[in-house]
Amino acid sequence: MRKKIYLDYNAGAPLHPAAKEAVMKGLDEEWGNALSLHQWGQKAQREIEKVRRSMADILKCHPDHIIFTGGGSEANNHALRGVQWDQVFISSLEHDSVYKACIDAVLIPVDHKGYLNLDLLEEKLKDQVGKKTLVSAILACGETGVIQPLEPLAALVKKYGAFLHVDATQFFAKMPLPDLAAVDMLTLSGHKFGSLEGVGILMVREKVPLMALLRGGGQEKNRRAGTHNVLGIKSLGAMLEQLPDLSPLRPYHEKLEQQMKEYSQGQAQVIGEKGDRVPNVTCVAMPGLSREKQLIHFDLQDIGVSGGAACSSGKIGPSRVVHALCKDASLAQCSIRISSGWNTNPSDFDAFFTVWKSLYDQKPANKERNGHDTKR
Repeated sequence: MRKKIYLDYNAGAPLHPAAKEAVMKGLDEEWGNALSLHQWGQKAQREIEKVRRSMADILKCHPDHIIFTGGGSEANNHALRGVQWDQVFISSLEHDSVYKACIDAVLIPVDHKGYLNLDLLEEKLKDQVGKKTLVSAILACGETGVIQPLEPLAALVKKYGAFLHVDATQFFAKMPLPDLAAVDMLTLSGHKFGSLEGVGILMVREKVPLMALLRGGGQEKNRRAGTHNVLGIKSLGAMLEQLPDLSPLRPYHEKLEQQMKEYSQGQAQVIGEKGDRVPNVTCVAMPGLSREKQLIHFDLQDIGVSGGAACSSGKIGPSRVVHALCKDASLAQCSIRISSGWNTNPSDFDAFFTVWKSLYDQKPANKERNGHDTKR
């Protein structure tokens, strides 16, 4: 039987054994609603607070700054919509949960490396002094892996008295965190690094005048109503105790990218390769082959890759993020994302490349040439 290969970790990582063990133990334990005053409720509350403290230690913030949410999309929406901002600036590489959360947000473009145009942002911020302004930037682009240099961005935002929200969903648990002292809000999502789906984090400093989006109960100090997902939070806590090291994956991605470029004689283009990237992502465009055809081909060969962010990869249109970075509409229509994680084996990259070559050779322009060059 052919091995199935999963290379879509940026959409969602498989449940890690440590997280699964925590969940299975939790299923056998007796507890109640964490707001209940009896012993069953207080037991659940202790479990939640234990994870809250662990998360705060990692982010170097006070435990009260941690809000548990239903995922990264909710956390992003809360950051952008939980305050009546006078103006919001976002990068052109944001996830849809930021891009669509504030329809009046001003997009700041990026250069060919995927870095924000800070000169333009500064010009915009000059007009916002004294106003309640938010800058929201993704720390690592989910489609290309490009890392936004945080230090100069944070310095600029603070210079003009604005607030800074960082979506670290695709950065956390892949590389050591940068200094977050100047970050006012930060988003994380547990299932991106191995916990159960349905649990996220919004870190909020006390100076942010955040209001609840979900109202009802008094959970999360009245900042987020709804019964806690205790099992999800436990699974996230288990992952915090042994976060995976993805740095060994970098050379395999670099080798794969080089192989694709050489085999295609430069036709394959790695999107974002000029910028600093997280170690587990390759975004590659194959001109002349639609993203849809590529995804179907790989799926039929039992290889799971995607066309970009999971919230939009089921759509057939071009990638908004790739188009914003490379300004080439044709590349945005034929790019796919290969993302690895804690359970990826080196042989998975070899299997992917074998299937990729067979697809490349099916391009009409390549069939005749490759018929005379079968030893490449």
